Amino acid sequence: MKKLSFITLVLFITTGFAQKIDLINAPKNPVAYNYKKEHFDLKGPVYSFKNKVFSKAGLLIFDNVFGGNSFYYDANGRLTHTSEGNEFKYGSNGYIESYTYASLGIKTTQYFYNDKGLLVAEKFDKASKTNDYEYTYDSQDRVIKSYRNDNNYTTYAYEKRGDDLIIQENDVRDGLATLKTLKYTKGIQVSYDDVLMSTYNKMDAYGNWTKDYSPVIFYDDLKSNGNVFTMIYTKQNNYTIDKLMDCEFFLNGKQTDAIYRRSSKANEVIIYNPFDEKYYIIKNAVDDSRSGQVQAFTEVIISTPTYLEFIESSSYKLVHRGAEYQNNLYLRSGSLVVRTYQNNYIVYDKFADKTFFAPYDPDENFNIYGLKNVEGTNIIYIRKNKENGFIAFDRGKPVESTYTFGYDGNDGVLYNGQTPEYYLPQLKTSSVGVVHPGRKYNASTDKRAGTDYSNTATSTSSTSACITGNCTEGFGEIKTQHATLTGFFSGGKANGYGKEVYSDGTGYYQGEFVSGERHGFGMYTWNSDQSYYIGQWKEGQLHGYGYLKKGTQVLQAGYYENGKLTRNLLSQDYINQRAVGNCIGDCQNGFGYYQFSNNDKYVGFFTNGQFNHIGAYTWVSGDVFIGNIRNSEFSGQGILYYKSLMTTYYGNLSNATRQGMGVYYNKSGNIESKGYWDKGILKTSF
Repeated sequence: MKKLSFITLVLFITTGFAQKIDLINAPKNPVAYNYKKEHFDLKGPVYSFKNKVFSKAGLLIFDNVFGGNSFYYDANGRLTHTSEGNEFKYGSNGYIESYTYASLGIKTTQYFYNDKGLLVAEKFDKASKTNDYEYTYDSQDRVIKSYRNDNNYTTYAYEKRGDDLIIQENDVRDGLATLKTLKYTKGIQVSYDDVLMSTYNKMDAYGNWTKDYSPVIFYDDLKSNGNVFTMIYTKQNNYTIDKLMDCEFFLNGKQTDAIYRRSSKANEVIIYNPFDEKYYIIKNAVDDSRSGQVQAFTEVIISTPTYLEFIESSSYKLVHRGAEYQNNLYLRSGSLVVRTYQNNYIVYDKFADKTFFAPYDPDENFNIYGLKNVEGTNIIYIRKNKENGFIAFDRGKPVESTYTFGYDGNDGVLYNGQTPEYYLPQLKTSSVGVVHPGRKYNASTDKRAGTDYSNTATSTSSTSACITGNCTEGFGEIKTQHATLTGFFSGGKANGYGKEVYSDGTGYYQGEFVSGERHGFGMYTWNSDQSYYIGQWKEGQLHGYGYLKKGTQVLQAGYYENGKLTRNLLSQDYINQRAVGNCIGDCQNGFGYYQFSNNDKYVGFFTNGQFNHIGAYTWVSGDVFIGNIRNSEFSGQGILYYKSLMTTYYGNLSNATRQGMGVYYNKSGNIESKGYWDKGILKTSF
């Protein structure tokens, strides 16, 4: 076993490009963004833990959530952006100065530090400052207060007992205080409220708490060649909509969640192997006859690290090294460019900053194409015919028609006015209909010539208007530049229930609006993968209690602030579907699933054993409630689905009865009635 002195050496870290971290004396000090292994309290040559993969330098490079997220760094090891479109900027001190992210709009958080490299404030770009954070430290550089407002703050008190550090954490949320006692030994948390970290059953040689079903995998565990991925499918007694949820995956015999995996037709399972950069398939992997068997991934289905998948309605998904790149809303909108030319796919992604290509047969009905990367350049060309016809692309965009053309021997040169800008090697002798690499013109090595080349460009415009009903005081439908919103209006703004559908097909929201912003209870669905958020909103952002699902799988659950999950309430028991009595998860003070003896079911949040905040209740009849809950009472904004009628009500409720403004949809999904309801009866029709 390695000595603890090694562990101690890595627990205090500060560099020219890193915020100060002291896990021995100040383990609760905040950091701007977690992207190093020490931010996750990991030690040793960590390759992966849970969903995350780290480089040998200890930098987070992949997170297997929401289709996979890749992390990009500059030459100094500073995190610059992610494949999801998040961007980071740095101040003169080398610390993260701002973080731009997508949360139903483009949001930016700014970070401020003192001269010791300690984070002292986080400021959001909303006009309201109630969600900003301020941090106070003692003379030993330990955080003693995290302050948002007078009703939401946390204080910390420290006591040193030999090698042990005892922290009293008083967390005040909405005026209610919760006191916790945390115990750390040499920077490692060993207990919580005097209870040992029992969810972790052992400590490894480097000082990481671990467990059999979620171990840390080290670079020492990897083989120089021939790393083996396997899986075990376990048949469930109850029907599962996505059998991938019933699978466990292993790397060289150790369980891991840090690999890209997907289910396919005919019970197939596909994974990405990052060591040989290929995608592997097991056919009939989740057939019930294979339940409990160890199955190895040996058959290659895609021999490149990148593929393009046609989804539907002319939309595409790029998967590069196990991370999905799509034109989702906001930051990634328009980032993925897909073009076809002479039976070639031309693909460029802004955040990967790479150009890919693949030939295709128009007579074949494939929906997945393995792509090749154009190494070292984002400039390509394709020759149209044996004469001078060709087209050039720069980062997926055709070169403008204003450019002129000439030869330098067999090589082509494109001019912007009188200035040579692009160089196309071997253009004159290149094969027709094949993608070839180009580059920027180099004045020191390239020559000049001249003839002609042309292209075309297009432009679009949009308008906004109330297209039906009363969009000032009543019920109407308004079309904006990006979406169509149908719902109740007051003072010319959406107020009450509304449905907002984005014109680019990326997703839609159904729920409560206040003064034109999503505020209260609502659901947002991403069409690209049919994942959806159920929960509370504030001023257009995920804010409050909520959970994120894909199919029947809950991906996140907890408390959100300004679009970010700040309190995770999704327990390991829920993730692993471990039942204790009638409960899966935390049915006392957390997030869980509870089944009653009469087969009624509830999934959502609990407080002191009662349904609270947000949840979904399914009666044995098949009727369903989803929405706001207060001490087990289904009141406030919500949804009622009536199975026997196949109809749905969206709007205000009182004890699961229509009360207030709401809309009733028939089984075809069309509005049947709308207006003010009293005790379940429509009193005023709009």
